[in-house]
Amino acid sequence: MKRLYKLLLALLMLASFSGKKVQAQNNSGYEYSAKCLTVSLWAKDKRAWDSCAQVKYTSNGAVIATGSQASYTFTAPGNYIVCMKILNTCKKWDTQVCKHIVLTSCDSNACNLTPEFSVKVDCLKVKLLAGGNVSGASYSWSWGDGTSGTGKDPSKTFFKAGTYKVCLTMTWIDPNTKQTCKKTVCKEIKVGCGEPCNIQGEFKWSANAGLLKFNAYSNSGYFYEWNFGDGTKGSGKDPMHQYKKPGTYTVCVKIFDKTRKCSITICKKVVIEEPCNIKATFAFLADGNTVKFAAISFGGSQYVWSFGDGTSGSGSNPSHTYARPGTYKVCITVYSKNGRCKTTVCKTVVIKETVKKCNWASTGISLGYSINCPKLVLEGKNLNNKCISYGWSVTPAGTNKATVYYGRVQYLALANGTYNVCMKVYDSCNNCDTTICKSITVKCETKRCDWSKVPTNPTITVDCKTIMAGLNTSNYPCIKQVWYFGSNAGQNGNYPKWTVNANGTYKICLKLIDSCGGCDTTICREVKVDCGNKCNWAAQGAAWSYTLNCPKLTLEAKNLNNSCISYGWSVTLAGTNSGSTYYGRVQYLNLADGIYNVCMKMYDSCNKCDTVICKTITVKCNTCNWKGAGYTYKVDCNKVTFTVNNLSNACHTYLWSYNKSLIGTGKTASYTFTTNGTYSICVKYYDTCKKCDTTICQDIKISCQPCKAQASFKVDSTSKTGVAYVTNTSTGGYYYVWSWGDSSYSYTKSPGKHAYSASGSYKICLTVYDSLKKCSTTYCITIQLVKSRSASLNDIARPETRIYPNPTADVFTIATETGAGTYEVVTLQGKVISSGSIIGETVVNTQTWAEGLYLVRTNTATGQQTTRIAVSRN
Repeated sequence: MKRLYKLLLALLMLASFSGKKVQAQNNSGYEYSAKCLTVSLWAKDKRAWDSCAQVKYTSNGAVIATGSQASYTFTAPGNYIVCMKILNTCKKWDTQVCKHIVLTSCDSNACNLTPEFSVKVDCLKVKLLAGGNVSGASYSWSWGDGTSGTGKDPSKTFFKAGTYKVCLTMTWIDPNTKQTCKKTVCKEIKVGCGEPCNIQGEFKWSANAGLLKFNAYSNSGYFYEWNFGDGTKGSGKDPMHQYKKPGTYTVCVKIFDKTRKCSITICKKVVIEEPCNIKATFAFLADGNTVKFAAISFGGSQYVWSFGDGTSGSGSNPSHTYARPGTYKVCITVYSKNGRCKTTVCKTVVIKETVKKCNWASTGISLGYSINCPKLVLEGKNLNNKCISYGWSVTPAGTNKATVYYGRVQYLALANGTYNVCMKVYDSCNNCDTTICKSITVKCETKRCDWSKVPTNPTITVDCKTIMAGLNTSNYPCIKQVWYFGSNAGQNGNYPKWTVNANGTYKICLKLIDSCGGCDTTICREVKVDCGNKCNWAAQGAAWSYTLNCPKLTLEAKNLNNSCISYGWSVTLAGTNSGSTYYGRVQYLNLADGIYNVCMKMYDSCNKCDTVICKTITVKCNTCNWKGAGYTYKVDCNKVTFTVNNLSNACHTYLWSYNKSLIGTGKTASYTFTTNGTYSICVKYYDTCKKCDTTICQDIKISCQPCKAQASFKVDSTSKTGVAYVTNTSTGGYYYVWSWGDSSYSYTKSPGKHAYSASGSYKICLTVYDSLKKCSTTYCITIQLVKSRSASLNDIARPETRIYPNPTADVFTIATETGAGTYEVVTLQGKVISSGSIIGETVVNTQTWAEGLYLVRTNTATGQQTTRIAVSRN
């Protein structure tokens, strides 16, 4: 926990003292691949994959894509500057890298084909003549009636009159470049042997509590006749109709032209649902991060809660504890007793963070410091508390280059100058902090060095090819030695040693640094190495040999049985700097096929001399025949399945990779991409018997996103009267089409039920479209429906009195199928506030009534009935 607090404090200090900082480049940049006008982009900078990182790609100042891996399709070819910007929202820094990208078009009509055709119509027979600007082209036709043809001037006889979209596709292969060019041109043609009846139309409707408004439209309609499916008729372009009871009705409109000689009839199923009588809301009370909820409903029986933090609950009075402060959208869904009617109410719940306050004044917190040149000591005062942690920011005046330190006491060696020093104190127990700042001036006098009082004459000796140096400064603790041999980097220590490969003159320098006086001096000497070769390698028969027994290469030094001699081998692939070093007289190596430069170095430790013998060795052990290696693939939207070409070899293994990451093994693998683009997928064949491999890669284009509209529903029950009850459980849908399996359809989201005329097996299908109608999914369930041939007395639907809408705001209707009766409305205290006769459908005005519950008592030929009705104006 303490380490976590220090990390949080470090982030706070960087934000407080440094402002916005840009980190140093770290493998910055991005890679891209372009195909036609589509560019695939992926970040090479590993910081783009940090959880705090936001990655944006921009072109011409506009954001074209986001994410560490993305793609974008430009509208035209050309030269583009594409920039990748990484913003770290936690550490408050950003960086940007831009690249110049050239895009060329993949237009299949790059050869500038200009096909055209003329049409001659004779009743149902059509004669077509193609034209164009390129000789040697081929012609294919689509007639618009599901058939096709070929040839430059074909004839076509249609089976019936109508308007058809005829398309000509002209194809030509450039004999020089072998490029295939295509271009398609289309025309609409009318065929027929007389004046056609070309009237077209459609209608739609909207509903409000059983009252439907219809609206018809057509290209040349003039008269409109309606059949509402309940035995009534109407006319006009946009009639209104009130259905007396729920059910499924077939509504038809017949549209005539001005002469009434031409007409079209359009029919649709209209579902009138039972009114949903549920009214609901809820109240809540927060105690810290724990909230108690209370449901308030009329007509509700079941309660389902969504608490807005990914969790849910049930019951009318649940309690929920939130893990962290924030704003949450809480929703309650109230269901009727039979579960077929529901309503949802949402409210916003705010959980505030409880912050404990620290009384820093009472603690006597202060920032103390002292200067003991050249050392500056910083110390936090008067806080001996294990909950307290310290952070220091030291910034030279006039700059924003702050240096951050942690701990109650700091010992710093600073150059002369004025510094803005801030101490931030954080109380992890009470979750609060404070910052104290001071301006501190460091002014320390620089001491001069007297090198006459310090040894400055080093001793240098040469033993053959070994050079040894030394200078005793052990009595001078402030003195530090740094030795330089030629252009080599310096090394510390009072007695360094170097070994040279050849005779010659060498320069040695010693830099003396006085850390107390803050000064240094450098002394240089030249030494001569003249060492005779004491080893006669030719006389000793120095040599080496090798044998290749695939895949093993054996290296062996010859004719040197001398305990003073050691061996080193250098094996480097020809044309590269890639190599390895080995030690010992004999080496056994497994190398890939190739040409190698092999050198053996022999060193005589007794006589201090060496020699090097080199040879070129060709290794050729790969006997694998990879002819026919490769793979096929199948694209299913954004999921791709790969299958290797089988080479009928039990020794083969297969590794699949994308972007250098393993995605599968075996002959078959699959991978699901998250974004559209062109991807390079590789399979590596490896022969475990012959120890050889090959890799084959292909570019695969993904241009599909899974449909957001996912269809699903459940069949709740079926009745012996032939009614099936369904519940729509689809997600992401916008348009809905129900096929009931009896040649009837519904187009509402939740039809609730469907009545069948006979027993049988019915396949119910729901097709759900997204908001743009660009994609859809279909889900089907087959039911077995048994409808009773003779109903008992209990199964016969008795006439009843219906009261709707309920709840109501201004009026409600009392309807009885018996034709007449009486009614009275009483309060819950028993007071009669309205009464009268029922004749067919009777409207009761409630505008002057107070909101609340009332009892409606009716007396008709079917008996007495009492119904509770709610008056609500919310």
